[in-house]
Amino acid sequence: MGQADSPADRIVKRYSEERENGQKSPSEAWRATYDWWIASNPTGKGDPSQSWRSASGKAFEKIVHKELKLQIASLPVALHVFSWSELDAEIQQGVLAERVWKPHSLKEPVIVPSMVDLVVASGESKEKLSHVVAVYSCKTSLAERYQQDLFWAQRLRERRIRFCLVTLDEECTTYATAQTSPDAGKSLRLAVALYDRIYLFTDDAVRHEPQVFRQVAQLGSDLCRWSEVL
Repeated sequence: MGQADSPADRIVKRYSEERENGQKSPSEAWRATYDWWIASNPTGKGDPSQSWRSASGKAFEKIVHKELKLQIASLPVALHVFSWSELDAEIQQGVLAERVWKPHSLKEPVIVPSMVDLVVASGESKEKLSHVVAVYSCKTSLAERYQQDLFWAQRLRERRIRFCLVTLDEECTTYATAQTSPDAGKSLRLAVALYDRIYLFTDDAVRHEPQVFRQVAQLGSDLCRWSEVL
């Protein structure tokens, strides 16, 4: 099986079909993709729920990338989305990196890149960028990497770059959409303080911490607003 036909790529392709051809919301498209996977078992091997868990994590960042591109295309501002590997080294090692020094060394800084998952920048074209508007961590749960994000969120915020999380985390979704006042665990309280936005794959109304929690369908509207205040 070639790379273009990998399980993760099949998930991305099906999601795109559900989203664009089926006119579904992001969360509806994700659920429909999961239902299709379980029903059809496209790998033809073992329990489809096991292969879904294995492949969906790899597919998630690509799906968020596609979602950003889809929403940006309808905005009245010139924005461009990049994966980390698509960025010029000047950006990777510049505004999205930090210089640190080894102990007892004054002249040999080490460049530490943030290696964020996705980046949205403004500019006339992908070759003529003017400002990094926002960066995104794409994680299926809060357990993934957010300890590192704690450092980078503060550094990038000082440079007027929004730091966001796009997640499938059930605790986040349950908390944000609960009908009654929910209890927030330590990890969730830290996440609310850490990120400028936490985008959730849900169609349910956000009732708690709406200044941070958003439906993933609102990625574009936030970017439009932020680009106007650069």
